[in-house]
Amino acid sequence: MIDKELSGVIAIALLIVAFLVILIDVAIFIAWAFRKEAVDSGQAEPLFARTWSLVDVWFIGQAAIAITLIVTFTVMIGALLITGTIPFASSKSSSGATLVVLGVGLVVQNLMLGGLPLLNISKRYGVKLRDIGIRLLPTRRDLIIGIAAGTVLLVGSMLFEYGLAGLLNLAIGPAQTAKLTKLTENLTVDSMLKGGMSPAMFAVMFLGAGFLAPIGEEIFFRGFLYNSAKRRFGVAWGVAISAAVFALVHMGPIAVFVILFMGTGLAVMYEWSGSLWITITMHAFINSTQIAAAYLWPQLTK
Repeated sequence: MIDKELSGVIAIALLIVAFLVILIDVAIFIAWAFRKEAVDSGQAEPLFARTWSLVDVWFIGQAAIAITLIVTFTVMIGALLITGTIPFASSKSSSGATLVVLGVGLVVQNLMLGGLPLLNISKRYGVKLRDIGIRLLPTRRDLIIGIAAGTVLLVGSMLFEYGLAGLLNLAIGPAQTAKLTKLTENLTVDSMLKGGMSPAMFAVMFLGAGFLAPIGEEIFFRGFLYNSAKRRFGVAWGVAISAAVFALVHMGPIAVFVILFMGTGLAVMYEWSGSLWITITMHAFINSTQIAAAYLWPQLTK
């Protein structure tokens, strides 16, 4: 459970983020509208690229989030009316209402993260999906390389996390490090995994976060964001930008650095292989392994 003081801090932070997003949206619209007439008459070049623009990534990302929130809150209201309990508010995180809302949220979120970029790339840009490394099914090579590279990245991220915890203990002390760790757990799915899961919760998390989320996230962050950033700024900046955004949206002060490390590894592997199925396999291997470990050995997460 998140205490009231922390809930207030999170609410204020979300309001600030929402305000900044609206401010950026308005600025982009004004810039486009101010230049539109000159662009239409051929007197000026378009302010934003016609294809693979980071502005496209920005707005499609917002659309994915908005649709996910609308559907999820609708399901939450339905669950409240039917069961009389508020999902996620109960100490029983594996209640039926919570599992339904969580499952629907994961499905919709990753359908939007994967589907909207693919539609934009194929229909609006006219780019064949195999050109960005996505086919109907992965090959055996994709799976073998993905599992092997995922193992290396998982071990590397664990060592990185332990090293980061050690540095924080030295820099700010164990007490403050523990507070940051607790805050990270509250802002990420770690709070759902910590201390054990029911079989039903495990099934939802294993399928939703373990396998479905890697597909949607890899299509959006590597297939769409990375390709757009690379075309605008080059490979190095493409890796940095895609990894940074990937980390920031996962929130949590400690998780941001660990996921930044993972996002860098995934982007480098995508650039090297040209296959989204390899990074999807890596991502799925890492997520599913962590979820399975939390379920099978809950004492490790207490």
